[in-house]
Amino acid sequence: MRRGRLSSYLGLLFTLAVLLPSVVLVLIALRAVSQEEATVEKRLRSTLLAEVIHAVDRLAAEIDSVGEALLGSSSTAIPAEPPDSASPSEALRGWRDREPLAGLPFLVSSEFEILWPDASAAPLDAEERLFLSANRGFFRNQATIPIYRNIAVAYQEEILDQADTRYAPDEKRQQAIAQYETQKRVREKVYRQAEELGNAPQRRNVIPDSESDTAEDGGEGGGRGDGRGDVVERSSMFVAEHKTLEDITAEDEWGLFPRMHAGRLSLFFWSRRADGGILGCAVDDEALRRELLAALPGLHTAVRLLTLLDEMGVPLTTLPDDTELDLRRPFVAREVGPLLPRREVAAYLSDPHIVASRAGVVKTAIGALVLLLFVSMATGGFLVLRSLRSEMTLARQRTTYVTNVSHELKTPLTSIRLYAEMLKNYEGTSREKRRRYLATMVAECERLTRLINNVLDFSKTERTERRYSTGPVDVTGLCRELVESQRTRLEQAGFRVRFRGAADDTTEPQRSDGADGSDGPLVVEADDQAVIQAVINLLSNAEKYSGDNREIDVSVYRRDNGPQSRPRAVIDIMDRGIGVPPSDRQRIFKQFYRVGDDLTAAVTGTGLGLTIARRQVRDQGGDIECLDRPGGGTIFRIRLPLPEQRES
Repeated sequence: MRRGRLSSYLGLLFTLAVLLPSVVLVLIALRAVSQEEATVEKRLRSTLLAEVIHAVDRLAAEIDSVGEALLGSSSTAIPAEPPDSASPSEALRGWRDREPLAGLPFLVSSEFEILWPDASAAPLDAEERLFLSANRGFFRNQATIPIYRNIAVAYQEEILDQADTRYAPDEKRQQAIAQYETQKRVREKVYRQAEELGNAPQRRNVIPDSESDTAEDGGEGGGRGDGRGDVVERSSMFVAEHKTLEDITAEDEWGLFPRMHAGRLSLFFWSRRADGGILGCAVDDEALRRELLAALPGLHTAVRLLTLLDEMGVPLTTLPDDTELDLRRPFVAREVGPLLPRREVAAYLSDPHIVASRAGVVKTAIGALVLLLFVSMATGGFLVLRSLRSEMTLARQRTTYVTNVSHELKTPLTSIRLYAEMLKNYEGTSREKRRRYLATMVAECERLTRLINNVLDFSKTERTERRYSTGPVDVTGLCRELVESQRTRLEQAGFRVRFRGAADDTTEPQRSDGADGSDGPLVVEADDQAVIQAVINLLSNAEKYSGDNREIDVSVYRRDNGPQSRPRAVIDIMDRGIGVPPSDRQRIFKQFYRVGDDLTAAVTGTGLGLTIARRQVRDQGGDIECLDRPGGGTIFRIRLPLPEQRES
């Protein structure tokens, strides 16, 4: 009865914890797969739009450089105060010959009298006569031309709350541009107001693929039936304000302005002369084209083709012969700026099927992952029904710990009993053998005591019951006595044991770590029994994990780490054993952890020695670290703080 009830509970748990989440995740994944093509297209559009915007920024910077170059060369084009009888024709034509960016020049007096080109002053060629005919009214300040600026700036009061005084003028301008670019409803509002005021922007030459609306727009506008969304996408982001030459040149000392004539765009440069006149030129179209194209980043990649479209929508770069592009439908495009109206940087997909191809790969991957996820969750649900295994594993770990401790306790007891019985039953045993038997028994007793102390210390540490009796401890003398007490046993086991204290004159073992080997005892404030047990544990560890090269060196010295750091007493326990991999040098100090090596697997132990040693040393204000020993082996370094020197 109880088993049936338990099965029902587990079945319900399996349904609630596995089946229902699995079904929900599968449905979500399938929905994501169905929308993957739109997602891939959106990501690709964002990437390419960022490239296009970067290209537009570079073009804007290049246009500024063109203006600065013309400003520099115009300063010496003609004398500031030419003789009354002098004609500027030769000087201006010379400027055009010297400056590649300078096209046909012009010179206007402060009273807007055309000084050049002037047929009355010198005979003009056909180009100069045509230039004068097209611009005579404008140069005389009798006609206007359209000057463009960002529609968001022109209508920033309509975009932002007019009563909002939080922003400075520059911040207000940036806020208006940001809202215009990110919110489709704002763009629709601005274009509608411009149209009502009779200042509607021109239509763009291209119709980029409709960009996804922001989350704030919620998709609104793309499906409207009044055609407003299409108007927004096809309209220029710049509106025109008609200005005279006087209006254009009133706000600065030099600048650039666009000039549309007969459907063709020209860029004009102007600068104010000392006498108040205006000196300028039409920027050479071919030179400007070269400068702009040189500023564009890599034009062709495996994903897209980048080009600059002129005011007629014709590419100014050479496209690959094998491309069949609808030039009116770029993937993304962005207008260059108010100085080059109707010119756009456009990006076309190198392969029109790249979106579908990428989406297909992602769909396949998602489908495989969905299947794998379902199988994994079903398998995990089955394992949930057998969750008691985790409890069994925990119990097994505890049992293994008890077994290891029992084995460690049994081994020295067996040796002690064996040698005691040999001494008891064989009265004729020689004095040398008795001495050796007794020495072995003492060593095994020490080993047994050390193991029991480790277990007790670990138990106290877990319950935070460990108490220390601190006092002055001569680290050099303490370590010397420990090494001497272990020397006979270790040498009988085939080890070569060496000790070097802070006051020793011998140079072995050598140190190359910048230690201060000054004479005299090293006295620390610590619990001597804690230091003794830590050193013994490390000596035992060096003994157990040594291979054929049986060598143990103990070195005690002082280390000064600078005036800002407290000096330390350092104890190095060095062996020529199997070493410790770098990835395990912190984990070996965790309880029960043992390095997974063939040699270490053959060595018995509880996995507590290093844990207890570090805990005891840290309780004294020091620490233990594990280092590589030059030439092979390991260094376990104990660092204990020395008392601060008090001024007398």
